[in-house]
Amino acid sequence: MIETWVNRVTALGCIIAVGCATGDSTGEQPSLGGDDGSSDAAFSSGASSGSVSSGTSSGGVAASGAVSASTSSTGAASGGGTASDSASASGSPSGASSGAAPSGGTSSGVTASGGASSGLAGSGATGDGGSACGAGLLYPVSATASSVEELLDASPGSLVAANAIDHNLSTRWESRFQVDPSWIEVDFGFPVYFSEVDVLWQSACARVYDLDVSNDATTWTSLKSLTTNPIVWQNAPSDWTNDDVEKISGVGRYLRIYGTMRCQAEYGYSIWEIRAFGDMNAGCTP
Repeated sequence: MIETWVNRVTALGCIIAVGCATGDSTGEQPSLGGDDGSSDAAFSSGASSGSVSSGTSSGGVAASGAVSASTSSTGAASGGGTASDSASASGSPSGASSGAAPSGGTSSGVTASGGASSGLAGSGATGDGGSACGAGLLYPVSATASSVEELLDASPGSLVAANAIDHNLSTRWESRFQVDPSWIEVDFGFPVYFSEVDVLWQSACARVYDLDVSNDATTWTSLKSLTTNPIVWQNAPSDWTNDDVEKISGVGRYLRIYGTMRCQAEYGYSIWEIRAFGDMNAGCTP
């Protein structure tokens, strides 16, 4: 009789100790009778037919919920399998699991870092080894020229270089009459990649000219030489439909149109508007 009560008190102490350690108690005491070891398994796992922290299915491993790190030793299957490994796998920060495998099996769709996926360990952007050059509109900050023509019928300063980049198709730049070579250069503020230059020429155009680039406005590199008369507008153009489009490829802070032969011998070089396309990242891959 005394031995029987001692066993019962000892078992009851185990219930209280385990229930407090795991924070899990259903309020029910498992059967203290029998010697098949089933009650011992329930005590060592800390789970009866209730839940361990987030809940375990009867006779199963902790699943359908997050298992906190403090309960990594709980959630064992009632068949005697331990859940220390499976809890650490399914007990990820995401708490997502489609069912942990017993005896340390990894639950499907859950990564070690806690991201839920279908067998994927994770994802992330990867570089392509260098960005390809774009073909966007580039924005100049200023323009200068070798000279400016002061016509008798024009107000002073009406034909300055800045007119060629002011986005106003009714204004223009013109160089001094009958002077070769003459040029206009556009500053973009920092080195950029050039892929195209469009020019709206006035009838006083360039028969021969170069497209040059430079990083210091002193040393120039010629990207293209033109030797044919471009399309021109005698009067102010209405749009960019009849423009001189030139494809180029080069890097520089400055872009220069360098005229060496005029279309009309009695005049200079005259441009309504200049625009350039390319990439603001000078280190792009053409």
